[in-house]
Amino acid sequence: MKELGCAAIAFILMAGAVFGASGRKAAFDIMDTDSDGKLALEEFQAFFKPYFKVKDKNGDGLLDRTEFRNAGAFTFADTSKDGKVDLVEDRVLRTPHFGNLDKNRDGYLALAEYAVPSPLQPMPDTRWTYKEVDGKRLQLSVFLPDGYESGTRFPTIVIFHGGIWNAGDVSWHFPDCDYWSRRGMIAVSVDYRLRDRDGVNVPLECVKDAKSAIRFLRKNAKKLKVDPNKVVAAGGSAGGHLAMATATLTNEKINDESFDLSISAVPNAIVLWNPWFKCEESLSPPKHIVKALPPVITFAGGKDKGIPVGEMKAFHEQLKQAANTSRLYVGKNGKHGFCNGRSGENPFFYWSLDLTDAFLVQQGILTGRSIVEIPKGVARLKSDEYDLID
Repeated sequence: MKELGCAAIAFILMAGAVFGASGRKAAFDIMDTDSDGKLALEEFQAFFKPYFKVKDKNGDGLLDRTEFRNAGAFTFADTSKDGKVDLVEDRVLRTPHFGNLDKNRDGYLALAEYAVPSPLQPMPDTRWTYKEVDGKRLQLSVFLPDGYESGTRFPTIVIFHGGIWNAGDVSWHFPDCDYWSRRGMIAVSVDYRLRDRDGVNVPLECVKDAKSAIRFLRKNAKKLKVDPNKVVAAGGSAGGHLAMATATLTNEKINDESFDLSISAVPNAIVLWNPWFKCEESLSPPKHIVKALPPVITFAGGKDKGIPVGEMKAFHEQLKQAANTSRLYVGKNGKHGFCNGRSGENPFFYWSLDLTDAFLVQQGILTGRSIVEIPKGVARLKSDEYDLID
């Protein structure tokens, strides 16, 4: 499955309507208010109206950038260019998806049209709760590989979103998860506690959650069909900090009591996209580099104002000097978050996927060849557009 617009993903996720065929049928039945077995455009749009109200924090009937959250989608939706998105504009943003689903172009969606996953929409197969803290369930959004039901153990990638430990969403890495599941992995995007939303001390509690997610998968490896010796931690920005922290922050105080600490939280390989290590020294991975760490592949942006390339080169050299495997790629025109796949037209996304795939094959996590397909109209990065620092 491919990507749907970010705003539509967020609203559909909130509705809980896309997790498996049964979930899609339930959502269809809810939307089909006249019970005629078809969805009119008005029914499709009206389903999302309550979530507009949820986002409209100040109750003024408009969404500003902060309430809307996604800047790119906001600019697209704000057709009047008045700096606000009203309900009509918000509905219009989702109208193209209705058209994509309406295969016979009769102006309605039959259940068969709605229930079949759209090729533009990567969505998880299920959710697993990895722990509960203060009454809040923390979950993994799970993409399962083909043959999961009949298989035994699968390599697994655990992805942490960015957002300075205070924002971000699991859906940001659904395009990545979709690829890795098609590559034969169990792929999960991790919901972890955030500063304002959950009122916690960050990044300390975030690191605890990251470790818990990996320990949950290993503890339940047989039941969930996870290969405990082929677990990959990945993350962008603050999520990159968490991925690296699982391997480097070994102080027992940087754990919680959810799992037996004898279960290792150290992954077997690490993938970092512009990792954000700017926090107190006790929680900053570069301050805790030792020998025998998992192999690391890092992607840095040559135009990332927040994370100078020099910092990433120094990190890479630290790993190498401690006799660890480290590979650093620098996308010369890359800005912060440059490898994210949410747009579907980002050449850095496909470039980093392909290189990561080859890296995981070299480390014995995967076998075979990359299946990355670059969409028509998206340019493949040329060799002079990036540097490899090995």
